[in-house]
Amino acid sequence: TRRYTLFPYTTLFRSGAINDQPVQLLLDTGATRVTIPQQVADRLGLIAHGSSQVNTAAGQIRVGNGTIETLAMGPLTLYDLAIFINPAADGDEVLVGMNALGRLELVQKERQLLLRPLQE
Repeated sequence: TRRYTLFPYTTLFRSGAINDQPVQLLLDTGATRVTIPQQVADRLGLIAHGSSQVNTAAGQIRVGNGTIETLAMGPLTLYDLAIFINPAADGDEVLVGMNALGRLELVQKERQLLLRPLQE
């Protein structure tokens, strides 16, 4: 059985879950890793283990490094993902970066974005 999830073509936002806790997701092909705002990481109980200097559209910032066990988007679940924890992020949206999106096939069809596993 093929498992997939659809994003409306105009928004690329979707409700999801990190480690079985609800979050709002935003697909971001310009992000290297899944990036979680500090306030969301705190709510989820995520702790940074070290830090990295990264380049963003707003310039260079220092982010925390961490991992999550699961990222769920509809019927899709990805496991063991590296994350950045961003203390400078204003919103509550988790950016789904290429370390997650790279595990999926993305297909635009009828004004929707179809995500499905690369391997079944």
